[in-house]
Amino acid sequence: MKEIRAITRALGDARDTDVQIAFLETYVPRHPPINGSHKTINALFGLLLARRKQQQADVLFALESLEESHTIADLSASLRLVNDAADNIDGKAGIPPGMYRKAADQIHRVLDELVAYDPVVMNPDDASGHHRVQIATKKLRYTLEIYSPLYPDRCRPAIRNLKKLQKLLGELHDCDVWAHILAMAVHTPQTLFGTGKGQHTHVSH
Repeated sequence: MKEIRAITRALGDARDTDVQIAFLETYVPRHPPINGSHKTINALFGLLLARRKQQQADVLFALESLEESHTIADLSASLRLVNDAADNIDGKAGIPPGMYRKAADQIHRVLDELVAYDPVVMNPDDASGHHRVQIATKKLRYTLEIYSPLYPDRCRPAIRNLKKLQKLLGELHDCDVWAHILAMAVHTPQTLFGTGKGQHTHVSH
């Protein structure tokens, strides 16, 4: 599964940069520059474009690795076996024996993973921890959605609340990423602007 983790990580990084670029493209035209701030913003914009270009290469590399690993083909084969088994199940409900127990075990396991991050949520400075909470929340939501046909009335409210939590955690993650980028601009500008040298792209005012 390392290939799937690699592609999701690469896509997540690219998505973060896309959000920052889109924000600058929207923010700058609406706010006139103050004390030469447009130079700093343009330099930051150039860096983000350069970073996004590199991230695109990372995404393509991860996709190629995923294809070469045959992971998708293996998953498809496994799903076909599950479908074939489901077609041969006897019983009015058509639910395999032990499915409720399996669903409960899976849900409790991912729920415990999320609850274990409770101390992290209380620490506003733990950006990496906040991102892990976001991933754990997403994992629990998807697990509930998979097993929701078994517990339709019980799962719906929890899934709705998890979607709201995901949105809040996503916004928090965006702020954490911005804080990291802007801290680089303040404390180590040579690191921030190094890859942007020679770039002439700028955000129009």
